[in-house]
Amino acid sequence: MENFIGRNIQAFRAHKGFSQEGLGNILGVSQTSISAWEDGKSLPRKVNASEFFEAFPELSHDDIFSEECGYACKTLKRARGLDVVQVPFYGAIAAGTPIEMIDVDETMPIPGHIYNAYPDSFLLRVSGESMNRCIPDGCIALIDPDAEWVSGKIYAVRVGGTDATVKIVNFYKSSVELVPNSYDPRFKKKKYSAAEDGNDSVHILGRVVWFFAPFNFGK
Repeated sequence: MENFIGRNIQAFRAHKGFSQEGLGNILGVSQTSISAWEDGKSLPRKVNASEFFEAFPELSHDDIFSEECGYACKTLKRARGLDVVQVPFYGAIAAGTPIEMIDVDETMPIPGHIYNAYPDSFLLRVSGESMNRCIPDGCIALIDPDAEWVSGKIYAVRVGGTDATVKIVNFYKSSVELVPNSYDPRFKKKKYSAAEDGNDSVHILGRVVWFFAPFNFGK
């Protein structure tokens, strides 16, 4: 049997900008359940369908459970050529763990033309107020690990054993400076020697090339 129900769910999730985990939280199910529905490994139960339509009253029964009149078909008709691509979403990177060593179960959709420009990119959730002049807390940032290092640009970095953060980075001959851009004056810029290692070593994960606010942002 064709997996049109899974395609409809994925199309709706992509249109709303939800991660699998985010949609699962709204519906009261796990991220693995959303993944299984989208992959056609299982189907939503009646109670799940009820939660779906209660959470999103704009949806009709056909939007999810119809092949010819489903959300995937409607979206395709509305936006041919504006397809989306699923990219890795790391959330918060585990402290001290190289990004290539982390198994990624979660993905999020981004526009296809942006993916084409940054094919090795991944997503991180920006947490905190140190960059709130330009990237509000809770936004999702697209990180390009292949971008050239240029002073004054915003990068995802990890300092020693800390989680990933985003900062403006200035590169010097023997040091790296991390500069916040915040309305809160308590955040200060800090410089690290290129020779430092251990707890103060700076790892550049990639440059922030795009960001967006998730659905229900600020609620």
